[in-house]
Amino acid sequence: MSKPVSFFVGIIAVGLLGVFFAITSAPAGFPVNKQITITEGATSSQIADLLQTEKVIKSAALFRFLLRVGGGERGVQAGDYWFGEPLFSWRVIGRLVRGQFVLQPVKLTILEGSSVAQIEKAIFDKLPALLGSKVGNLGEIFPDTYFVPPQISFDKLMEMARRNFMRQTASLRAKTLLTGRTWNDIVVMASIIEEEASDESDRRMIAGVLWKRLDIGMPLQVDVAPETYKRVGLPDQAIVNPGLDAIDAAVHPTESEFWYYLADETGKTHYAATFDEHKENKIKYLK
Repeated sequence: MSKPVSFFVGIIAVGLLGVFFAITSAPAGFPVNKQITITEGATSSQIADLLQTEKVIKSAALFRFLLRVGGGERGVQAGDYWFGEPLFSWRVIGRLVRGQFVLQPVKLTILEGSSVAQIEKAIFDKLPALLGSKVGNLGEIFPDTYFVPPQISFDKLMEMARRNFMRQTASLRAKTLLTGRTWNDIVVMASIIEEEASDESDRRMIAGVLWKRLDIGMPLQVDVAPETYKRVGLPDQAIVNPGLDAIDAAVHPTESEFWYYLADETGKTHYAATFDEHKENKIKYLK
């Protein structure tokens, strides 16, 4: 073969290889950190369509072709597959044929009303490889049970918690526009309410009291946030991670004549419209 012809063939080969890499590369929107289930008895067409719908592959037709050429058309193993990073189509096929299932996910529970230290302890107990990482804004970490791969990075874990928070609070964020409050103020107030009461009606009543104090420039004076005794206004950030009920209470406070409240030894809340009534409640209910 002459040199010009060899050169021309080489150019074509490089071009075809480039096209092949382009069409078999991971599509935009690849579901990073998502589990895909291949059911028992699924055909290659059904599997290809599922993977295309989930954006694991670009083309179902190309996937079926590669699977057939590679001799793995009947060898795909049913099961749960965890995709932690974008993969080329042939690597996806390799995993399905070899049955490289998801690693056993780690069950991580973050409770409502958790502090930074409590959330970090929950994470490090389950994912010791992340020891030393620092939790940021508590108002972006939704209390929930998460099933995560054992090799997950701290940043991806926090992003998962933030996305969950945004998804779970979508309707309440929309309603916040009607209150005239900022979303950050709602979340910070909710974090205080989370600590101040557990009963739904008390939470809404206390929210009404605290918003009234805030609106007239009165210090909030709540024990769960000592800085509110020293200055007017809300803390700069959430003091704990609030749950949906506390956030809902912050968005939908109960209007009342009350300006003061306290909880007795049984946890029951007593309200007062004046400071003198509040002092009487202290005498009656606090020892």
